[in-house]
Amino acid sequence: MGWNIGSTAFFVAAVILVWSSIFGLYKSEEKQTGVTWIVMLLILLNCYHTFWAAVLDLVHIPINIISIGIIDMITGGIVWFFNWKKKKYQKYEFAVSDLMFVVTAVVVLIIFAKTRYGGTALNLNFLTIDPANHFRAAMDLVNDGTVTSMFYETVWNGLFIEMLAPLATVDYYYRFYVLSELIQVCLSAFVFYGIARKYGKDRFGRVAAYILSFVYMIGYPMCSMIYGFTYLGMGVTVVGMLIILTDMYLKENMGKWMNIIFLMLGCLAIFECYVMFMPVTFFALITCIFVKQWKMHKLVSQDTVVTCLAVFLIPCILGFVYTYAGVFKDGVTVSSAIVNEGACYRDLFSNFVIYIPLILFGFYAMCKKGDNNLVLFLAPYTFVFTLLLLWKTVTGKASTYYFYKIYFLLWLIAFVLVFYGVVYAQKQTRVLITGYFITWIFLVGMYLGKVEERIQIHNSLMVSSYKAEAYNDLLHYNYITFWMPGYSKEKEELYHWVYNELLEQGEELVPMAGYWEDDLWYQAITNQRYYGWGQSDPNHTDYFNHLNDSGAEYILVLKDSQIYQDEQAYFDSLERIYDTEIGFVGKLNEK
Repeated sequence: MGWNIGSTAFFVAAVILVWSSIFGLYKSEEKQTGVTWIVMLLILLNCYHTFWAAVLDLVHIPINIISIGIIDMITGGIVWFFNWKKKKYQKYEFAVSDLMFVVTAVVVLIIFAKTRYGGTALNLNFLTIDPANHFRAAMDLVNDGTVTSMFYETVWNGLFIEMLAPLATVDYYYRFYVLSELIQVCLSAFVFYGIARKYGKDRFGRVAAYILSFVYMIGYPMCSMIYGFTYLGMGVTVVGMLIILTDMYLKENMGKWMNIIFLMLGCLAIFECYVMFMPVTFFALITCIFVKQWKMHKLVSQDTVVTCLAVFLIPCILGFVYTYAGVFKDGVTVSSAIVNEGACYRDLFSNFVIYIPLILFGFYAMCKKGDNNLVLFLAPYTFVFTLLLLWKTVTGKASTYYFYKIYFLLWLIAFVLVFYGVVYAQKQTRVLITGYFITWIFLVGMYLGKVEERIQIHNSLMVSSYKAEAYNDLLHYNYITFWMPGYSKEKEELYHWVYNELLEQGEELVPMAGYWEDDLWYQAITNQRYYGWGQSDPNHTDYFNHLNDSGAEYILVLKDSQIYQDEQAYFDSLERIYDTEIGFVGKLNEK
């Protein structure tokens, strides 16, 4: 496929050049938090790549590490020249607490990788088939250099896979996808920590930021990782970045137009990552802009119009071109799409109960202080949007699958408000809050330590039923699913054999006869594409019509599949060139 270490080195050098140029770019006399900007610029860089991916695709220029690398090189060169001309660079602070957070985050990442994904093996281990589709989309970008609807995640994963391509054969590229998922859950903690660091200035605030960042991460971000909802986690992380950038814009912590460009890129990323978060985020951001302009007595002015157009025009144009035109076509409408059910974590309210007093206190503190920030408006807008979705779900006009996805954003908002309440509290109130979190730690300890179970073993009359789980439903769910086994290694070995012994030797197509879930992973791992073969058809007529017309000489058959059980006489008549307990590769006869 033409990937080599040279193109990888060029892209890495280009990324370092543009990242370092913006990191060094002067933003404010005030020292900025170095850890926050290191992470935030990684996210902004993918927002920038997403923008150029949209432009390149419109003019039919392939999107790959060379074309994006050239853009990064040019951009980095221009910004570094600007830095050199001004002879002024941004100063940053790196506190000991920041270093502790980084070290802890890396340790947590390694633990996640080791316990759930087999360490460096980076095994497939997701609760849904969703990741297979998104991995295929990333490979489509690698193969064809094109993007379609909601492609923010595709750009990140596609360029990431292409950058690391020289390190593995194609049938092992899924490992890079798994690694990307681990990086994203880590970024979610870093972004929340960045938000908290802006509010927590004293030692108490920094300790609270450290603790709450990891409590936040082991909730819905970890659930997103377990399910493989990469795009969902990315969308929430981008919203978190916008919270930081909006705060800087409102407090004028950096140049206005630099900030506006960053906000524009973040808004585009939301539109092209997870469009359901777009309305509340856009409305909250434009409200913040209006309030700022109103306080400056410029609400009805050319400056307001220009600012709003600069922030929202490009994201709306490209968003509608790609997302709405790409998703809602061929008779698909918002109403028809939002009723589709799927696998996800479902819990109506219990995970938020213990935090509600602090959430309300944080929102009260934010209102009383009169602090214009994104969360002040994002919280009520998202709450109202959630109530609207709840009504539509209860009346059958929306699915629980889409309803519960808004909870991933609610989790971020809730924890920001909790932290705001913590740092706003006076010294006497902080003692109460500390006691509050000791109570939470006690409940978590009761659950993780299985204290009730241990007591019941000694005296069954002491505990009639386990209660600790009720206060830790999401943690309990994440904990039990975290240890579940991953995708079948026996099936994976079959896929690798097909790729190495047949596809790499010149075969154009080796289809599968199996369940559609297995077929999605098979196509993704072996980098094949064949659509609409109708394996779920009870009679399998459509499947065999496609098979006979495909010109394929070989077929992979999984023995645990319904199609094999229904058509066993035919499949067993095939000459087997490779056979295992889980499946075999047969030489085709026309059926």
